[in-house]
Amino acid sequence: MTLEQYAAIAEITGLTIVVITLLYLAIQVRQGAHLLRSESRQALMNNEKDILLAYLENQDLFDKLSSPEALSSADQRRFSALWILNMRNREHEWFQYKDGILDEATWQSYRQIMRLILTSKRHRMWWGKIKVAYDPDFVTMVDQYIGEVPESDIWEEVMGGWEQAA
Repeated sequence: MTLEQYAAIAEITGLTIVVITLLYLAIQVRQGAHLLRSESRQALMNNEKDILLAYLENQDLFDKLSSPEALSSADQRRFSALWILNMRNREHEWFQYKDGILDEATWQSYRQIMRLILTSKRHRMWWGKIKVAYDPDFVTMVDQYIGEVPESDIWEEVMGGWEQAA
């Protein structure tokens, strides 16, 4: 075998190794993207669980929200803390959507939670005061969404009145 033949074999072998390496890296990148999406969805679920647990721990507050009476200053702080937590989660979900982690259908399903949060007059007044603490692009999206959804008492309909539904 000549030196040229050895060089040709070495070149083919090197090219084969490069192709195999590229295939391996492509598989690793795909698995990494899948893992990132999975971890992101798990974080979203944990956030939702935390909000629901906070609501359960503050059930008395939601009875007061349905009442026409003014909330005490302590109840207003509790209400704001719960809503800040909830809207921070919506903001996080929106960032995940904008970064391509959440697909359109998933984002739209999470976005519907804002319909519960921001349809009553009290909640919209609260949002008007607190929105300065959020990302400006997120605020723009929420404000547009509020403009599309009519004011209602859906929060009270969903969070109470189970007895009437039976």
